[in-house]
Amino acid sequence: RNRLQVQRSERDLVELQVDEAFGPSATQSDIFVAVRDVIHGAATGRNCTLLTYGQTGSGKTFTMTGDASALSHGKQRGLIPRSLEALFRCMRPQAENTVARAEVGESMTSSSGQDLDF
Repeated sequence: RNRLQVQRSERDLVELQVDEAFGPSATQSDIFVAVRDVIHGAATGRNCTLLTYGQTGSGKTFTMTGDASALSHGKQRGLIPRSLEALFRCMRPQAENTVARAEVGESMTSSSGQDLDF
């Protein structure tokens, strides 16, 4: 685990433990590889959360959604399209007589608490 320190104000320092932290050279693929087990956990019934954190303009939304022109294919697909693809692959019934039922939901909220619609 990595430790992340966030200075919220002059006197308010918060230390968080995070599983992964990525720098500006990380690719969409690098990030997805790191969270792939979370997606497989969701497919087996675990509640899962992926969180992006950073300064304004640092690429959080891009990390989650990717390049809009690359939603179906491409290296710049974000975590949401990659995760949904992986999730539905995991949920494919293994036999003809298998019935699978799934409920999938997502939400994105900005740090100001505003819900984001895409």
